[in-house]
Amino acid sequence: MSLIILGSGGHARVCFDLIRATYPDLVFWGFIDNEKQVDTNVDEIYGVVGCDDDLERFFKKGLADSAVIGFSAMEKRQEMFDKLIKIGYFLPNVVHKIAYVERSIELGYGNQIMHGAIISSNAKIFNNCIINTNSVVSHDCIIHDNVHVAPGATLAGSVEIGENTLIGMNTSVYFGKKIGKNCVISNGVSIDYNVEDNKIIKRRI
Repeated sequence: MSLIILGSGGHARVCFDLIRATYPDLVFWGFIDNEKQVDTNVDEIYGVVGCDDDLERFFKKGLADSAVIGFSAMEKRQEMFDKLIKIGYFLPNVVHKIAYVERSIELGYGNQIMHGAIISSNAKIFNNCIINTNSVVSHDCIIHDNVHVAPGATLAGSVEIGENTLIGMNTSVYFGKKIGKNCVISNGVSIDYNVEDNKIIKRRI
């Protein structure tokens, strides 16, 4: 595999460090960024090699066959995920070597599991999700496409999260609860009830 990362900001650099630490034999080519010129340095070795408009050409020329989405903006993540799949790119799961992932889980593709995350028995994670630093996904949870479980969030057992939903930092979701699609759960919220689609739940102050 020859891999590129879309984006070159903070999340992209986190993904790059994760990949470099966990998959040292993987061939990395460079970063894709619409806002920076080619050859702009991102790392002491690697830099920007092109923009979104170059993706199909790079794939057809065999310059890159795999990609990681290196930004967390959810609508754009799903748009780029769909574009990359249509072109033919492989989107690997990237799992930090210091994440705790049980063998019994089901994992789609294009997911990012960060440092210190815990995913327990029989959880199911679909595609293009971020399970961020020190978050907990307990047993039998179901995480649909393009969900971001932010740093420090905790999902109790048998929680289900709908697609395109953000679970904020240090938020807790109680056992067996269901959160719909296209929701935003703010930081530090405790959810002990089901949440319908398209809801924004803010922390009470």
